[in-house]
Amino acid sequence: MPHWDLLKERGFSFRYRQLEAVKLFAKFPNGRIDAPTGMGKGFVLSVGCCLFPKAKIGVAVKSLDVATQRRCPELKSYLPAVGIITGSKKVRDKRVTVYSAASLHHAPPDLDFLFFDECHEAGAD
Repeated sequence: MPHWDLLKERGFSFRYRQLEAVKLFAKFPNGRIDAPTGMGKGFVLSVGCCLFPKAKIGVAVKSLDVATQRRCPELKSYLPAVGIITGSKKVRDKRVTVYSAASLHHAPPDLDFLFFDECHEAGAD
């Protein structure tokens, strides 16, 4: 269940259409959000992880650099602990974990959410 009060408590400040994108996480169990470059998709993803504080969440990215240098540090700035699974790094047993696309087979089957950053780079739906 989404905890909208947590977003108010943290004082998130949203840019144009970011809150609308976050609301889509709560409304639809599956889907794709198309947004232009610079919209702040990483921020929206971080807020989505905060919105569901008990959910097990996986975040998949194709690029190792994006996983280790962008997505994981950004999520860590909003969340107390973030795991990462790549070919060379394994920080397991966290509520939110970043996976390289090549290591996605290590994701547990009971994830509540799986976000694929830049899903056009995914090999399948």
